[in-house]
Amino acid sequence: MILELRRRHRLAASILVVLGPVLVIAAVLVRQRTPLAPQTLVVEPAASQRTLDFAGSHVSLEIWRATAAEPAAYLARARATEPLRLPDPLLYWSPTAPAADRLPGGAILVTPVGADLAPNSWAPPDRPGASGYLILYSLAHDRVAGSTPFSLPR
Repeated sequence: MILELRRRHRLAASILVVLGPVLVIAAVLVRQRTPLAPQTLVVEPAASQRTLDFAGSHVSLEIWRATAAEPAAYLARARATEPLRLPDPLLYWSPTAPAADRLPGGAILVTPVGADLAPNSWAPPDRPGASGYLILYSLAHDRVAGSTPFSLPR
């Protein structure tokens, strides 16, 4: 009985040794390529570049308007101009000011704040020039570190 199981196991292992690499190579060759960005995306020059002050924490924000067939979106990148004393800083946009240390209900994530991050795609409400607040939020502390008034670039 054991000899029969060993023969079956040896046959299965031999088949897998031959077919395994062949199947992996075939899967890599047949896979569908996914573009990194939509082909219709056209990025205009930086519409806005400014330094924001969040209660003593300075953040440099760059925003580009991306025009495509769908509603307009933005690309945003935020960098700390000096070391932040916040773990996991995130930048949110909201039409209303934050109450106490909590994010408002309709807050939209703009981008993480980091030194060498790639621009993040951001789709605000369909109102170019809308006014609201940029909110610096610490994910690890689960609190708002500061906010500043901000109008979307047109």
